[in-house]
Amino acid sequence: MLEAVDHVKTSMQVKRTEEHFDILFSKATAVATKLDLQPIQIPHVRKPTKRYTGQAAAHIHPDAQSLYRVQFYNALDTVNTQFIERFEQAGFHKLQQLENVLLHGDMDKVVEEYPELNSRLLQVQLAMCGANYTYETSSDVASIIREMVPEKKLDRLDLEGICQSFISANDKHKKDFGSFT
Repeated sequence: MLEAVDHVKTSMQVKRTEEHFDILFSKATAVATKLDLQPIQIPHVRKPTKRYTGQAAAHIHPDAQSLYRVQFYNALDTVNTQFIERFEQAGFHKLQQLENVLLHGDMDKVVEEYPELNSRLLQVQLAMCGANYTYETSSDVASIIREMVPEKKLDRLDLEGICQSFISANDKHKKDFGSFT
């Protein structure tokens, strides 16, 4: 999973160039023209009052491309920061180790750190999931399952006793099914 995150981070860093933004902006301008939309322009900017700025001149972008270039770089930087914050946390390494246990079946010491994971049962389940069964038809699958699970003979069951215990479990069952004799 971290390989995918690294791939996305790298592709975002590659896009953080003047050339890439210029291509993207020209494509956006072409699409706006093709769809007969208003051209990309700077939104109306109000000059701040003198009491907030003093004698300094207010910064105003000269054209739409310079305004959206700043926003483009800001968006890419935000994405990069979020990837770092999300996938480079302290406990993320342990989760990656657990993922490797589940994906590859190699037991690790990290399993003992989580008491809710039964390591013996997990070993059995991983062995079952890792087994390769070859089958071509559904009857092959059924025969594999029969080999794994022993068949219980139904003629040895006490059907009358089972029915009696089901009916006597509550009054609703007695009312619905009556007595079984």
